Amino acid sequence: MKQILVFSIILIISSAAVTGESVKVVTAQGEAKTKSLALEQAKRSAVEQGLGTVITSETLTKNFKLFSDIILSRANGFIKSYTELSCVKEQGNFIVIIEAEVTQIFDEILKDQAALDLLMQWMDKPRVMIIVDEDNSGEKSQACETELAKKLKQWRFDLVSRQQVEAIRAGKHIKAQLAGDTQTAASIANDVGAELLLLGQAHAAEARELDIFEGTGMKSVQAVFSAQIVNAADARILASYTTTDASMHISAVTAGVKALTKTAAEMADSLVAYLLRNASEEQVNEKTITLTIKNVEFREFSILKKSLSDIDNVSRVHLRSFKPSTGELAVEFMGKSEDLAVELDGFQISSGKFSVEEVAGNIVIINFVPDE
Repeated sequence: MKQILVFSIILIISSAAVTGESVKVVTAQGEAKTKSLALEQAKRSAVEQGLGTVITSETLTKNFKLFSDIILSRANGFIKSYTELSCVKEQGNFIVIIEAEVTQIFDEILKDQAALDLLMQWMDKPRVMIIVDEDNSGEKSQACETELAKKLKQWRFDLVSRQQVEAIRAGKHIKAQLAGDTQTAASIANDVGAELLLLGQAHAAEARELDIFEGTGMKSVQAVFSAQIVNAADARILASYTTTDASMHISAVTAGVKALTKTAAEMADSLVAYLLRNASEEQVNEKTITLTIKNVEFREFSILKKSLSDIDNVSRVHLRSFKPSTGELAVEFMGKSEDLAVELDGFQISSGKFSVEEVAGNIVIINFVPDE
């Protein structure tokens, strides 16, 4: 009988010098074949130097014999700002040196507009499509959509216009699809150029009348708003939240609008905080990019999988699937999907090369072009 044991050790290595400081200034260097990847390396190096790393070690044994030993590291903080000090190209590689402000306190990012602007720039100002199915005491409402749009604009997100959303809603059977099919809704959002889809349902209804309000004509209305933020490229749900609130008015509909608006304001703050924190972490750590390879035989697919580890900033590659002529890999990569696509476009192996077909969100699609 085989016995399989997995031991995990987590070690946090921090910079002692950061004690008592919410923000630390460090100088760091990155080197890679492209300037963009060298800059990403420099930013991660800045966080590691100033704040330390989280080291995870997983050891797998079979019958008490070492079978696998994997050590993973993760930068333990965030970039608040950086200035590029120099960039030179030596022996085919770019060397970028930066001076960066780093912090372990995410609120330092949220309260600094310059830091937020820098982060939004790194995120390429993602465009958001908002679709909320709202019911206010039996009447259709747009209170949540209106408040969400206002808050997201304040955070400087780009939005799909309400006119475009209404035109989509007017399409045949679209309403039912949007309400019950995240995949379809994400596909529609992707078609209109949105990177993110905010999909939700909100309901406001009059609560049981309290004795204290008897005879006053005041109505108490409770609102519940559930929403999720979805990656439009692959329909992956990034985060989900539910918010509730109540309001009073002599008109149940007016009270409902007020309650729905308050739930939407809280929802926007929660979703935006998640997106910004997630982006801050991705900026100095690996992200998972789905790489789809078309027109490829298993031999070439396997060669590419092994070769990917030689590309700058690729840390791990996992097989997701292979079927006739198409394979899919999960690539752990420190950089943007566009950076990986640049590395793979024209990537040569013995029997041919690869060409990029599409880059969207965290997805890269390439084709294998065999030698003639």
